[in-house]
Amino acid sequence: MGRDEGAAREAEAAAMGGCGSGGHRFLDRSKVRILLCDNDPKSSQEELHLLAKCSYQVTSVRSARQLIDVLRAQAADIDIILAEVDLPVAKGFKMLKYITRDKDLRRIPIIMMSSQDEVSVVVKCLRLGAADYLVKPLRTNELLNLWTHMWRRRRTLGLSEKEVFNHDFELALSDPSDANTNSTTLLSDDTDDKLKGNSNPETGASNHREYESNAAGVEPGCVSRTQQTADAAVGGDWACKRLNSSCSFCCLA
Repeated sequence: MGRDEGAAREAEAAAMGGCGSGGHRFLDRSKVRILLCDNDPKSSQEELHLLAKCSYQVTSVRSARQLIDVLRAQAADIDIILAEVDLPVAKGFKMLKYITRDKDLRRIPIIMMSSQDEVSVVVKCLRLGAADYLVKPLRTNELLNLWTHMWRRRRTLGLSEKEVFNHDFELALSDPSDANTNSTTLLSDDTDDKLKGNSNPETGASNHREYESNAAGVEPGCVSRTQQTADAAVGGDWACKRLNSSCSFCCLA
């Protein structure tokens, strides 16, 4: 694992650990803007209340068409999309596919939600590009960590990170030993010679240990309780039909 990747994972873990009562020392969720789409008025109000309680900025719409219209006008200001699957379902899938295939909008992670927890629906959403799938009723701890989807997506695409961390967080992550570490010395030939000199001449066993790094390129983060089930089902009998790729704004009208 490279130094930059290791620091990135440490930053995410530390910030996520700060969620809750002490999280505001490090993280400012009011800088994260969420576009909420739910066609059920009561459900939408409940979600607005929970998101506001988490300090997010929220723009709320009631249909896939309205969501696309907001993205057309304000895409640069939207960080995350939280959308109901049943808009009805066919339009929810078309909206999801359109956004994830648009080169200017794919930077915005989409979290789909529904009262349905059928594995086939979950898998289809994930295959179409959803960053996560949440089952209603939503829980506060799930919403507290929505910002991590934005953070990881920006890093994956090589985009500049949004300033959501305060100065105290940067100080907490800093390692005083980094400034005093001479990487050239650590990797010098002299070091190798010293290690060889520590070998036991009778047994030929070296006194230093070799460590293997985990080369798996899987990003850390919060995985919803439904996504774990979905991942297990992908290799099973569930088969999700691909939607017609010629999707446009008109199909959401």
